Amino acid sequence: TWNRHGWDIRSWAVTDSVTEYWQDITAPVTDLTVTRGVQANGPALTARVGTLTIRAVDALSPRAVGIHHGTPVKLIHWPTRTPIYTGVITDLTVTPHKPGARARYEVTITASDTVARLAAITRYGAKADDSDGSEAWIARLDRLIKSAPTLQYTLNTKDAGARMCPTVWETSLAKHIDALTASILGSWTITRAGVVSIIVNRPTTPTLAFVDETDTDLNRGVWSYTSIANEWSASDSIAHVTLTNHAAERDDNGEWRAHDTELTVSDPTAADAWGGTAISVDTTLAADLEATARRYLTAASSEPTPTRLTLAPCHPHGP
Repeated sequence: TWNRHGWDIRSWAVTDSVTEYWQDITAPVTDLTVTRGVQANGPALTARVGTLTIRAVDALSPRAVGIHHGTPVKLIHWPTRTPIYTGVITDLTVTPHKPGARARYEVTITASDTVARLAAITRYGAKADDSDGSEAWIARLDRLIKSAPTLQYTLNTKDAGARMCPTVWETSLAKHIDALTASILGSWTITRAGVVSIIVNRPTTPTLAFVDETDTDLNRGVWSYTSIANEWSASDSIAHVTLTNHAAERDDNGEWRAHDTELTVSDPTAADAWGGTAISVDTTLAADLEATARRYLTAASSEPTPTRLTLAPCHPHGP
């Protein structure tokens, strides 16, 4: 008994005997939204926090069900047992209603994936133990990944063919990985199971074909649509690329100091024809800054590409 007896640690709970169980909370949920993927700034791809948001009315009160910040969340397509989203709860909102209203309260629960975890970890640079502090791309990746305990990742190929400079850049681990992948025009994202997926070779964009179908049997997965709108803007054409390279060098006392470099390259054709826009990319390259910047210009389309596609789906009973 607290404040009355000595602490008998033999009576404390043994953590090894605690078993966790997944609990289905979808029954009272009125709507559910999942967002995953990467943030595209022209040809530059950076991490994007994937979120899952659910809303319930008169149910899932955190105090009643024991849900709290950090509670693990999984969304599973149950017929095929396919994971769709994995994360932990990062926000809870309870909105009470006035007495006599139809509902007593509403609950909104938001979960975030591994990107949010990495964005919350601060790293104060990265460098090899060699004299100049530079290292191969794969070695820098291994160094960053190991700085986040129990972080799992997949890599499509180890042949990155670039060398990373020493850096004393004080930023999040997510930003460090952003710069690492941006240095080779790669990308990274989080899989449905919560694993970091690093793409060395630039991902390709699939071609989507929209055709008019007369068969509207939803059981076969065929939908019709009543209208389609395709949009693009002249400002979407990339005319200028600015690389900010976060490097470091030793001072007279042998201490590492930041030595950032900024380089801008332009595409006259895009600038003259469309006006175009400029993008900024963070890198940690040991060399070849201009060549990398021009690779970004090459990766960008010479003409604006569609940025929004709007469909109005319908089925046999209406829109």
